[in-house]
Amino acid sequence: MTTDDLHLLTGAYALDALDDAEREAFERHLRTCPTCVAEVAGLREAAARLADDSWSSPPPRLRERVLEQVHGTRQLTPTPVGRASRWRRRAAFALAAAVIAAVAGGVTYFLQDQRVRQEQAARAEAEQRQARVDAVLTAADVVVRTSPVTGGGRITVVSAASQDAAVVVVTGATAPPADHAYELWTVRGATAQPAAVMDPGQTTATQYVSGISGANLIAMTMEPAGGSATPTLPIVAQVRL
Repeated sequence: MTTDDLHLLTGAYALDALDDAEREAFERHLRTCPTCVAEVAGLREAAARLADDSWSSPPPRLRERVLEQVHGTRQLTPTPVGRASRWRRRAAFALAAAVIAAVAGGVTYFLQDQRVRQEQAARAEAEQRQARVDAVLTAADVVVRTSPVTGGGRITVVSAASQDAAVVVVTGATAPPADHAYELWTVRGATAQPAAVMDPGQTTATQYVSGISGANLIAMTMEPAGGSATPTLPIVAQVRL
């Protein structure tokens, strides 16, 4: 077995695909070949990380290093038919390991990019929501009204007709059952429309309510988690606009 032959075994060794004699010969080779040591370490790490769905970032330059290794893979020289077949199989293992590493890096980069985009979208949405709240709180025609909540706590409604919106602040309300939540409604005459739903069990919250034009009050009820299409009586709080 020549040195060139041994260089081809990095992928097969990383995937534990050598027989005992080949493994022994390759491990002797590893003691004097830092290049193969680095290749085996990189390929083993890539294969292990690909199997672990919790990893978030590849080793530095893993993808570039693997692609360089693929382009630089030594070509087999003419050999007897039987031996050529065996070494082609070993070379295929090496290429497969390289492909695994490259795919692992590509998938990770995609997932990271997707997560960054989601975080950016969430941050932009939060900034827009805060801007809408600030517009109500600083409006020239702002009106503030408050009322007690049945069972404890208070509800404060800060409304601005110029913004066609209100900011509703609920504090210290009695905790609803874990599978229930407080829901806000805009009420026009005898018609109530869903405005916002608090999280299940939540007792304190700040909610932005749009589309208050024509509404004569904002009401609050306790509903099944996720909210209801129509209010469930009794109304636990209401504030006139």
